[in-house]
Amino acid sequence: MSDAAGGRERFQFLDVARGAAALLVVFEHGLHACLPGYLEFSRDHVYIVQAAVLGFFMVSGFVIPMSLENGKSNAVFWLRRFFPPIPGLLV
Repeated sequence: MSDAAGGRERFQFLDVARGAAALLVVFEHGLHACLPGYLEFSRDHVYIVQAAVLGFFMVSGFVIPMSLENGKSNAVFWLRRFFPPIPGLLV
């Protein structure tokens, strides 16, 4: 498994875990908007959003230091965060 843009190894399962956690948060907010009584029910019984946010931050806490190690400087790291490389684009 290698990243085509940077040539470094990527852990694709971490990308999947972060994506799944983000989708769970969107799903939970959608339930709050669509089902009027769900907000009160979820406060007492369901902790989907809390688990998803915790998982997202745990994975991000693992990924971000790896990104900092592979970068040349903090400026390069932040530029890559705001302007990620586009696959297939030759620069």
